Amino acid sequence: MSWITLLFQTYNNVVSAPNSPENLLPIAHSTQKAHIEVTISHDGNFITADLVDVSNSMTIIPVSEASASRSGKYPVCHPLCDKMQYVAGDYTLYGGTKGDTFYYQYIEELGKWCHSQYANSKVIAIYEYLKKGTLIRDLVNIDILCVDDRNKLKKDFNTDKKLSAGEQADAFVRFIVQDDDTIGKVWGDKELQNNFINYYLSTRTNTKFCYVTGEDVYCSNNHPSKLRNTGDKAKIISANDTSGLTFKGRFLSSDEVASIGYEVSQKAHNALKWLIQKQGQVFGSKVFLLWGTNNQPVPNITESSLSLFDDEDFSDMLDTGEKFAQIFNLAIAGYKNTITNNSRLAIIELDSATTGRMSINFFREYIGLQGCDLIDNINKWHTECAWLHREVVKKRKGEEDSKGEGNNDNVWKLVEYYGVPSPKLIAQITYGTENKDSKEKNINKKSREQFILNEKLLANTVERLLICIVDGKKLPKDIVTAIVQKCFHPINYSKFYIWEQVLSVTCSIYKKYLKDYYEEDWTMDVMACDNVSYNCGRLLAMAHWAEKCTQDKDEKRPTNAMRYFTRFSHRPCDTWGTITERLQPYLQKLLSSDKTSGLYYYYEEQVKEISVLISVDRFNNEPLDGKMALGFYGQLRECYKPKEEKSVESKNSEEK
Repeated sequence: MSWITLLFQTYNNVVSAPNSPENLLPIAHSTQKAHIEVTISHDGNFITADLVDVSNSMTIIPVSEASASRSGKYPVCHPLCDKMQYVAGDYTLYGGTKGDTFYYQYIEELGKWCHSQYANSKVIAIYEYLKKGTLIRDLVNIDILCVDDRNKLKKDFNTDKKLSAGEQADAFVRFIVQDDDTIGKVWGDKELQNNFINYYLSTRTNTKFCYVTGEDVYCSNNHPSKLRNTGDKAKIISANDTSGLTFKGRFLSSDEVASIGYEVSQKAHNALKWLIQKQGQVFGSKVFLLWGTNNQPVPNITESSLSLFDDEDFSDMLDTGEKFAQIFNLAIAGYKNTITNNSRLAIIELDSATTGRMSINFFREYIGLQGCDLIDNINKWHTECAWLHREVVKKRKGEEDSKGEGNNDNVWKLVEYYGVPSPKLIAQITYGTENKDSKEKNINKKSREQFILNEKLLANTVERLLICIVDGKKLPKDIVTAIVQKCFHPINYSKFYIWEQVLSVTCSIYKKYLKDYYEEDWTMDVMACDNVSYNCGRLLAMAHWAEKCTQDKDEKRPTNAMRYFTRFSHRPCDTWGTITERLQPYLQKLLSSDKTSGLYYYYEEQVKEISVLISVDRFNNEPLDGKMALGFYGQLRECYKPKEEKSVESKNSEEK
C-alpha cells in the first residue's frame, strides 16, 4: 500500500471519528496569514476593519487547484479571501502597480459562486460590497491604511501591532459578515466551507482513472504544498517542468506517469500537514513522522525516554533503573494493545533538495501485527542504550508555579533520568560544538541548546540513527568512534557538568555498540573485570575524585586527571606516572586532616583493588577504547557516595 493511500485512509478515519480536530483542513482549503480583517453588514455595507495581530493571523481560506499553487506572476485569485490587488477595486487609484486585471478576475470568479446553487449568504454580502470598489478608501478613512501627500499607499503599516510580514499594497484581507445578532467569521464557517467544496467540485467535469481508488474521477494536476509550514513551497508530486525534459523521452505527458484524484490528493496532503504539525519532528529541511491510520497513539521515535514518562517522578530511577523498566514496559504494552490485524502504521521521512521539490527518503509500512515488530525495535533501543542522564528540559503544562506562569523565567528544569537521550542530542554531541552562550546560571533562557550543529549534518545523523531505532540495525561505527573521541577531550568544554553530559551519552552509545557487535552487557555499576581500558578509566576517576575532595566547594579549576585525560587515553602507562606524581600534594592534604584522612585510605584501597585487576604486561601505552568511559563513569558514580560513608568503610577495613 502506498504512502498516499495510507494518508487518504487516515484522513477519512479521523474526519469520521467523534470530535475530529479543527486544524485538519477540509479539501479545497488552505491557510494564509491575514493582515486586515474587514467587517461588513449582511446587506453588503462596510462597517469597520482592524489590523490582525500575527498571533491571530492564521486563516483557513477556500482555494482552487490553481490558486493554491500560484506563483504571483499571473492573476490567479483565491475564491474568497485574498490580497489587496485582488479584492480592492480602487487598488490602482491608490498607487497599486499590478493593474486591474487581478480585481476583475476575482470579481468574475466570486460572482460565479454567488450565482450558483451553492451560494452562501455571507459570500453574497462580500460580493455586493466589493463590487463597489471602495475597499482601500474605506480603510484609509478609518486609518487602517495610510497614504502619502499624493494620496498613494505608503509602503509600511503605521501601527505598533506585530503583523505578519508584508506591505500595505500586498496586505491579505479576510472578512467578517455581521448580522443583527451574530458576527460571522467566514474562515471558521463550516457551512460556507461545505458550500464552496460542493461548488468547486461541480465545476470539475474532466474525469480520469485514479491510481489510488481505481475509479474514474476528476484528477489533480497541481498538488498541494505548505506541508512542513505555511511558507513551504516544496511539493511531493509535481510535473510542470515541460521545458526541462524531466519526463519527456519516457512519457508524452505527465498524465501517463500517474493520475491521482483531486479529493484523494487533497485529503492525503491535508492529513500529512496535520500529522506533521501534530507529531512530526523537523530537523533542518527533513521531517520524520510515525503515525497510524486510525490516529492511535504511537511512540515518538525521535525523542528521549523522557517523552514516555509523562508526569512521573524521576527520583526513583536514579540508582537501579527499576522504575524506568516498569514505566517503559507499561508504555510499550499500551502501544501494543492498540495494534490489531487491521492496524496500519507507517514511518515517512521527507526532505527537499530544492525550493519546489520534495522527496520521500525513507518509508516503512507496518501491516497488522507487523506493528508489534516496530514497537519491539523501539523497546530494544530504549533498553539497550539506557543510562543515567542529566538534561535541561521544559516543564510540563501546569508544572510552573504561579509566579512563573506566562513567561519564560520558570519553564525550564534540570532533570536526571535513566533512559536514552534523543537522537538529536546524540548527533549534536557527536559532531557538534558546545554552545558557549548557554550557561547553567541562565537555565531559564528560552533556548537551551547546549550543543550546536549544522542543520544538514544534524538531519543526516538523525536519519542514520532512526534506521537503528525502527529497524533494529547496528549502530554505525563511525558515530561510535566520533562520540568516544569527543568524550576523550574533556578540557575542550567550558564546564565540567557539560562534559559529564557528553560522558553519559557516550556511555549510552558505547553500551549499545558493545551489545550490537559483541553481545556484551554493561551496566552503570562498577564491574570486576580484567579489561584494561575499563580499569584504566576507574583509576583515572579515583585520581580525579581524590583531587576534587581537596578543592573548595566553589573552585572550578580542572583536576590533573581532567587535564591529562586525552593523553592518558593514548598513552595510559606513561601518563599514569605523571598523574600520580602530581596527585601527591593533594593526597598529603587529605591525609593531614582527621576529617579527610578516611578519604585518603579509601583512595589507596580502591587503587590497589583496581591495580590488581590489571596485569603488568598489559598495562602499556596502547590507546584505550570506549570502555575507559564506562569505567570512569562507574567509578566516579561509586565515589559520589557520602564521604562519611566512605570514611567508615575504609576505617573498618583497616581495622580488620
